[in-house]
Amino acid sequence: MLPFHIVRSESHYFKSIAGHTTSVECVCFDPREVMVCAGSLSGALKVFDLEASKIIRTLTGHKAGIRCLDFHPYGDYIASGSLDTNIKLWDARKKGCIYTYKGHNKAVNTLKFSPDGKWVASGAEDGSVKLWDLSAGKLLTEFHGHSAPVSRVEFHPNEFLLASGSADRTVKILGSRIFSIGIYRRWRWTSCKVCIFPFKWAMYVQWITR
Repeated sequence: MLPFHIVRSESHYFKSIAGHTTSVECVCFDPREVMVCAGSLSGALKVFDLEASKIIRTLTGHKAGIRCLDFHPYGDYIASGSLDTNIKLWDARKKGCIYTYKGHNKAVNTLKFSPDGKWVASGAEDGSVKLWDLSAGKLLTEFHGHSAPVSRVEFHPNEFLLASGSADRTVKILGSRIFSIGIYRRWRWTSCKVCIFPFKWAMYVQWITR
């Protein structure tokens, strides 16, 4: 079993939790901080109870490795994106897979729930960004402004704004009215990760050189 580690300080592991048999590709805490979910190269997600350090549930259904996952802000739900091009919505405790969202042509690299939990945004290897309605189970709109794989999507915590970062060296800010309201700028670096802070318009961009 391959473990992943929860670190309390720079020098000591707080917990080490095993359970996966292949490489762990992504991890995410739930909003109440009582569970952590890890997605692996095998396509399986495992949900762990932090206090007990044990597996609560193993979620299977993807046909290829998990690239990204996110917990719903108000419930025990998880969204996962995969190399199989699909997004799945899971009940972390009871029902397993609730819905499969299909529409991307290549691997789903990143996804994020909206702050109100009504939508999920996803970015893919083909450079597309899609916005999905969770309850209706359908695609709301899509954006094809990137010319290279999308590496990160992130919602603004208070406004309907969505930032997407790509290997095309741009960060694009997407809005509800015209869905594309601007390009932040272009850099010489090849990839980026975006984080929007919970106050006004501050944004952090981590650039990755290759």
